[in-house]
Amino acid sequence: MTVIVVLVLLCGQMKPSVDGVNVPITLDRDIVRIHSFFHGETVKLYGTIPTEIDGVIAILRSDRSERRHDRPLLCQISTKDQPALFRFRKTRYRVHNFPALFLLASNRPLTDLIHENENTQPNHLPVGYASLREEWDKELISGVPSKDDGDVLFDTLIRWKEKQGLFGLNEEKLELKDNGHFLYSFFLPPAVEEGNYTLTAHVIKDHNMIGTGHASLSVESIGVIHFLRNLSVNHPLLYGCVSVLTALSVGVLVSFIFRRKSGR
Repeated sequence: MTVIVVLVLLCGQMKPSVDGVNVPITLDRDIVRIHSFFHGETVKLYGTIPTEIDGVIAILRSDRSERRHDRPLLCQISTKDQPALFRFRKTRYRVHNFPALFLLASNRPLTDLIHENENTQPNHLPVGYASLREEWDKELISGVPSKDDGDVLFDTLIRWKEKQGLFGLNEEKLELKDNGHFLYSFFLPPAVEEGNYTLTAHVIKDHNMIGTGHASLSVESIGVIHFLRNLSVNHPLLYGCVSVLTALSVGVLVSFIFRRKSGR
């Protein structure tokens, strides 16, 4: 089976939240600015918890409050393992509520911190990519659906996001010291989008979440990048014309330079 996913439009400050245990956390900055020479940026998380805690799970992700502004993904599934009559089936979906960023870090393997079995209690924390299955939604646009389309789409989107550095599960990478201080450095890749992001730190004891802390992060573009992104969103036709003219201009310039060097 071959899967093709096409993207059409995808494009802190300490704020403790107490649930049994106070979890004060902070980021070394609350704004990341995307400029013409942006190659990604590191944001550092700092926090403190009681020393008897088993572990910490930190998640940096798109702010859920901005779901209504999410631009859907247009995805296509193509299969070649069908009978000749149905070969090269193409089914198109529009995917909603799939986060633009989801980076997780923990001090221990998730399987050590959280058990998932028939006795799981409501306050057990759903973490990792599995938690996203309850959020996303797919809308059939064209083609004949298959019963496994949902799994295929979900897994493919995860892999695609991971290649861009926008998704990642970094188990055993978060540093938790003996005095209760913990820290971790999240890397925001060049593909990160403008918007608001939330950092949530979950404190785990005896496989239960006993405390949660929150911090916020804003990503914004400046300069030429800001102008071009606004143009692409608010005036797509004009943006397309500008892109074509720019490409033609560059082509003419390169051709002129090579002709001069060749003496023609």
